[in-house]
Amino acid sequence: MPSTTELIKTELGKAFVEAKQKSDRINMSYRKNEIGEDVVIEYNPYKLLDKHPYAEAISEEYDKMIERVIPKDAILSASFQSWINREKNELMVDSRINRDEYFKEQTNFETGEITQNRGNDLLVAKIEFLNKMLTRLEKAFTTHMKNNSDKAFADAETLEKYEKHYQGQLQKVNAMLESGNFSYYDKKDKDGNVIEEGTQEDAQKHKSNIDNLMSKVEKAKEQQKEQEATQNSTQEDFVGDNISKLNRPRM
Repeated sequence: MPSTTELIKTELGKAFVEAKQKSDRINMSYRKNEIGEDVVIEYNPYKLLDKHPYAEAISEEYDKMIERVIPKDAILSASFQSWINREKNELMVDSRINRDEYFKEQTNFETGEITQNRGNDLLVAKIEFLNKMLTRLEKAFTTHMKNNSDKAFADAETLEKYEKHYQGQLQKVNAMLESGNFSYYDKKDKDGNVIEEGTQEDAQKHKSNIDNLMSKVEKAKEQQKEQEATQNSTQEDFVGDNISKLNRPRM
């Protein structure tokens, strides 16, 4: 039976190998976010290391790219967040990086030249491939945010849902602070026994986190209003210019 290395020496063989790798990928699972929307669950790279030794390194580089590309205070739509998580998951389990066969021999289909990769050369080939994939995704995510902002970011209705959710959470925390009952923050063992009691400090930290999230929602709402005002102004200018041209006397 031919090896993967032999198969990928031709363009057709390479295409078939990549198609099989896509079909072999693990089915993604979903979770509900804070407001009940389905979002793809991000894999834990440390649980993948037995079969995918480069998962942790891939995860770290991917996170750096996301931190660089996605605005810090942005609230993403569930669909965009799922896309981001899905691409990360697929990269972490990509057999082209995690196994050696794919890059042991590389064929230049224009010249027919075959390059043998061993040792550090094999690592360099994998790193270059990962960087190429990350660059491609960075461009795709950036373009999506620029051209499809209504799909990339949470819309007004979604922001309202987040705001109501955080307001409800804040009421619960304030009630705990008033009552002095912090059992909600108790740490328990697998049998349900309390090993560390919750404290007022735990509740205060929780309250601070919720305040930050509510501030994030408020900023997103303000940005949406500014964008709408800009769009309306642009449309009015466009209509006004066209009317002026229609009413302009002909010479």
